[in-house]
Amino acid sequence: MSGRNIDFYRDFLSKTMSAASKFEFNSDDDAILHIFTLLSSSIELLDNMYVLALNESKIGIPILLRSILEASVDIQFILINKDNYKRIEIENILLWKGIVECAYKDNEYLKNIRNRPEFKKESKENSDKLKSLKNNNIIKADISTKFENTIYADAYNSIYAVLCSHSHNGVSAQNERHITIENGKSRVNMFKETSIEEYDHYLFMAVFFVFYSIYSINEAFKYKFDNEINDLRLMLSRIALIPPRQLNELS
Repeated sequence: MSGRNIDFYRDFLSKTMSAASKFEFNSDDDAILHIFTLLSSSIELLDNMYVLALNESKIGIPILLRSILEASVDIQFILINKDNYKRIEIENILLWKGIVECAYKDNEYLKNIRNRPEFKKESKENSDKLKSLKNNNIIKADISTKFENTIYADAYNSIYAVLCSHSHNGVSAQNERHITIENGKSRVNMFKETSIEEYDHYLFMAVFFVFYSIYSINEAFKYKFDNEINDLRLMLSRIALIPPRQLNELS
């Protein structure tokens, strides 16, 4: 990874964490709390990508980018309509419904969860919440619906599909990471030596997704941290690769 790119990521992370630390919000509002949980997770995941890039270890970069993109999509989905949070919330509760059922059936994979003192209390709270959401006709939002209703509509069948292929160890993973063909024979090749610069596009996309989340939150909640946002925008405008067209549309 070039020294120029190292400096860029280090400075961007520093400025991003500084800007995010200035946000104050009502933690009693579940939707707002979820937005800032997603933001902080995105920033930490971006830091993880930076660490991998420093160590020329690219295998986890697309997997982390997928999580950052999903978080940014959820942030946009809630900001468009605060009630959309309930459609995200019910998805999580439905997941936990299955987890709870398996735990009570003595599933060994969930032994650590089942033995927690607060497990029974959390199980009842989730059950009550699920009943409430269903009584209010809340339907979970699938991943395609969330993408289609945000600025990332074009990303669902493009970059997101590529990242899912990496995460599921599909063709992208086979060709780029693990399989080497020599003399007509294939063999497993862990820690395959390739330049991290090949993943520059993923790294810059991650930076943009995090930036757009911060930008959108600043606009939606009228924080007026315009100087901090403009500093980040200026950094993006100076990088070698051109970010998505949305960057140029931000006023």
